[in-house]
Amino acid sequence: MRLTSIISIFCITVIMSGCSHNINLTPDYGDIEIINHETKEFIQSDEPVAYYLSTEKRETVVTSPAGGGDSVTYSPYKDLNSVIYSALSLHFADVSYIKSLDNDKDLANIRYIFTPTIETTSYSSSALHWPPTKFSITLKMEALNEKKEVVWSKLIKSEGNAEYSDYKSDVDFSAKQASENLYKALTEELSKFPK
Repeated sequence: MRLTSIISIFCITVIMSGCSHNINLTPDYGDIEIINHETKEFIQSDEPVAYYLSTEKRETVVTSPAGGGDSVTYSPYKDLNSVIYSALSLHFADVSYIKSLDNDKDLANIRYIFTPTIETTSYSSSALHWPPTKFSITLKMEALNEKKEVVWSKLIKSEGNAEYSDYKSDVDFSAKQASENLYKALTEELSKFPK
């Protein structure tokens, strides 16, 4: 077999196998702070609420497609934790974390318990560069009452897009944009939350 054929086969194998790159979904805190500053008047309730995120979800790691046959790996719940908590804090003056739904002490005096379920997808139109050109997030946010019954549920979808000029300096660009859009959409939905 010729050397050129061997090299070609090796290159094709490498391209086909691809590799996974770590990215972060957390938007720049500066952008979040600006949004917070502009929407502080949204706070509408002094009732204590809780935000529940299980250890299992917090440790969830996801791998999804990227460009050039590669993939991206990230921790959606960990990365979006501050986004969700910040949105809740805009509407409720007293927001606390709870680690369990079974601890009565943690749930004492809590009016609502908010629980997120997150799904993500990514895609790239580039055959040469790995950063995703499109990233989407679907958040199902539920509110439970003191009896742990679902009393409010919203399905929120957001998307981020990146051109080469965007991701050449920030490989997380499309993911961060999707997170920022998720924050804005969640904030809007929470502004309609029944008092």
